[in-house]
Amino acid sequence: MRELGDELVFDLKENHVGVSGTILGAVIIDTQPFSPSVPKALRTIAPRRGKGVTTYAP
Repeated sequence: MRELGDELVFDLKENHVGVSGTILGAVIIDTQPFSPSVPKALRTIAPRRGKGVTTYAP
């Protein structure tokens, strides 16, 4: 899609950003288990905030 000039945009809900817990040592991020060695800086995505902004685009 990007090669054709389109931009991918993902709608992230509030419960999809950041760590929501752990299971047997795995860190749960965006409802999926990840290794606890995932850097803390990559564990949380801060969605853009502003008037009319409802989606996150990297």
